[in-house]
Amino acid sequence: MIANPSTQEPNRSASSVSFRAVLVGLILTPINCYWIMESDIVHYVGFSTTVSLFYNVIFSLILLLTFNAGLRRWFPKWRLRQTEMLTVYVMLAISSALCGHDQVQVLISMMAYPVQYASTSNNWDTLFLHKMPRWLIVTDKPALHDFFGGHTSLYTVEHLRAWMLPSLVDQNPLVWMAEVNGVLVDLRDMPRELQVIAYEKGMIPYVPADKE
Repeated sequence: MIANPSTQEPNRSASSVSFRAVLVGLILTPINCYWIMESDIVHYVGFSTTVSLFYNVIFSLILLLTFNAGLRRWFPKWRLRQTEMLTVYVMLAISSALCGHDQVQVLISMMAYPVQYASTSNNWDTLFLHKMPRWLIVTDKPALHDFFGGHTSLYTVEHLRAWMLPSLVDQNPLVWMAEVNGVLVDLRDMPRELQVIAYEKGMIPYVPADKE
């Protein structure tokens, strides 16, 4: 006996965003962003986000469709629905647009360029630098030199401290870690004399004892 479709209970989850679809999107997002950064910046080829349909997203979707075809054949209960595939596509398309050409790739350079190339000849200090919010630009000269010179890593305490938003400085323990007599310590817990020495050497943004 075939049930009347009008009397069947509607499948509410078929039209909603599921947790597993978001999870798949979150797994594929960093992979797609890494692909874009490698092709656009490192190798300077491809530029997948300069066309209307991002081919990196289409390629990921084709792989997901292929995988889903296997699920449909051997594990039909686990196959992704059309709404879930659409969720993954939207997540990948938005994240690709944000990290793609003329977005974050250009924003990072714009955050560093004004301070690095300000000079007495162009008068950028008096023209507009003083009007730019401090949280929007990087002002640490050594960090800027390393950024434009290369041959170093972003993932050092000094570089992370320079690029971090001022509002997040207090919450990041890496900003306050230092080696004292061979022991790694949190400078916020050290005597004020040590904090002043660290501040004068440019190791910390301010003296924590004076802020309390």
